[in-house]
Amino acid sequence: MKKINIFLLILLPLFLFSACEKDEDKMYPLQSGNATAPTVTVEGTTNIIVTEETVSTFPSVLNWSRANFGKDIVVEYLLEMDTTETFKEPYQISLGNSVYSKALSGTDLSNWAIKFGGFDEETNEAKEVFLNMRIAATLRLESSSVINSPDTLYSNIISLMVLAYVPEIPVKDAIYLTGDVISGVDTWSNDAAALGKGLQVLFADNSKVDNKKYTYTGSFASGGFKLITKAGNWDTSFAYKDGKLSPNNDGDNIPGPSASGLYTLTVDLDALTHSFIPYTETANSYSRIGVIGSATPTGWDSDTAMEQVSPHIWVITDIELVGGEIKFRANDGWDINWGGSSVDIPFGIGTQGGDNLKIERDGKYFLALNDLTGHYVIIRKEKMP
Repeated sequence: MKKINIFLLILLPLFLFSACEKDEDKMYPLQSGNATAPTVTVEGTTNIIVTEETVSTFPSVLNWSRANFGKDIVVEYLLEMDTTETFKEPYQISLGNSVYSKALSGTDLSNWAIKFGGFDEETNEAKEVFLNMRIAATLRLESSSVINSPDTLYSNIISLMVLAYVPEIPVKDAIYLTGDVISGVDTWSNDAAALGKGLQVLFADNSKVDNKKYTYTGSFASGGFKLITKAGNWDTSFAYKDGKLSPNNDGDNIPGPSASGLYTLTVDLDALTHSFIPYTETANSYSRIGVIGSATPTGWDSDTAMEQVSPHIWVITDIELVGGEIKFRANDGWDINWGGSSVDIPFGIGTQGGDNLKIERDGKYFLALNDLTGHYVIIRKEKMP
C-alpha cells in the first residue's frame, strides 16, 4: 500500500508539469522562438486625394504575408492605424483569419482621415492627414475571441497621406427674374443663353438651403414679371394668383412697381410673398468693375472685367476659375473692393475691404455683383438650374 502511494506521489508532479507545459505552449507559442511577423506592402498610391469622382473607387490595396507562430494555429488579423508610429491608442479593424489583403476605398480613407482630424469644421475643408498603418496578428481561441496575451506579431508600418473628400454643404438654388420690369436688357428671355441678362439671377443674404428669401436691388420699370426656377422651363416658374406668388406657373404675371426707379425687390418663396421698396440711399456709379485674385485667369496682376447688364448689376456669364481666392473691385484699384466670408458661397453680401473669397473647385463659373448692396453670386455653371 505504501509503495503505491509513493509511486503516485512521484507521478503527480510529472503530470502537473506536463499539463502546465501544454497550456503554456498553447497560450504563448512565441516563447518557442519560431514566430515570424507578417510583412505588409501597398499596391497603388500612397498619396491619396479623395474626390467626388474617386470616393467610390479603391486607390490602394494592402497585402501582407501570413504570420507564422511556429505551429498550426488560428490567427486573427487586425488593421491598426494611428497618426504616430507609437500606436499608443490605435484604431483597430478586425480583418478575420485567412485574409491577406485589404482594399482601401475612398469612402473608408476619407472617414479614417476625418476621424484623425482631417476636417476643419469652421471652413468645411479637408486637411491632409498622414495615416500610419500596420497589421497585427494575434491568437484566436475556438470561441473566436482574441486572446489578450503577449502573443501578438506586428508588421512593418505603411504611411499613407490622405486628403478626405468632404461633400458640399447643400445650398439654396438659384432663381431668375424675367419680364417687363427688367431695365437695360431684353425682357421675357427664358433660356440658358440669356442667363445674367434677360434672365437675371436674384441675390440672397446667405446660402442656407432652408432660407428661401431672395433679393434684388436695382433699376426697375413698371410692368410684370415671373420667377424662373429652371432656365428654359415656364412650367415650374412662379406666377401670381390670389394676391400671392403661385408655383407651377399657375396664375398671371407678378406685378412690378407702379413707376420706374430704383427699388429693392424681396422674395420669400416660403411665405409666397414679394415686395418692392424704393431705394433711397446714394447710388454711386462706376465705370468699371472686375474680379481679381489667384483663382482668376490673370491672378492678382489684373482684373477680369465684368459686364454691366443693368444699372448697378455686373456679371461674368462664363469664367474659368481654379482653386484660390478672388475679390471684386471697382476701377482697377483697391479704393473700392468687396470681400466677404468664404462660407457664404454661392450667395452672400460683400463688404468694403472684406476677406478674400475662397474658390474651392476648378471649373466654369457665373459671377454677379450688385454695386449698391454688395450682394454677389459665385456659382459653378453646372449648378445653375
